[in-house]
Amino acid sequence: MQSNSFSIDPGTGTSVIIHVPASPDNTLDGVINEINTVGFPSGPIVASKKTVGLDNYLVLTNTNGTAFVVEDIRGTPLNNSGIATGVTFGRELVYQ
Repeated sequence: MQSNSFSIDPGTGTSVIIHVPASPDNTLDGVINEINTVGFPSGPIVASKKTVGLDNYLVLTNTNGTAFVVEDIRGTPLNNSGIATGVTFGRELVYQ
């Protein structure tokens, strides 16, 4: 069975596919790890978590300073999380 997946184009015109990890790692931390170690181990996209009170936020930062685009590929992991797809984001996206 194939996992849900999404892509990130860091402004280069070439998308990198990120697979949502299987349970029990299909958490915010699991997705952040997948982005940073498999998808973009050398950047320019860096994923992190911002915690404010009891809320956790996904932070995507493009360290090359250009806009980036995210798209659902298999399933709708971004759309289900409320993250707009097909939108060009500036240098950083913060989403709860």
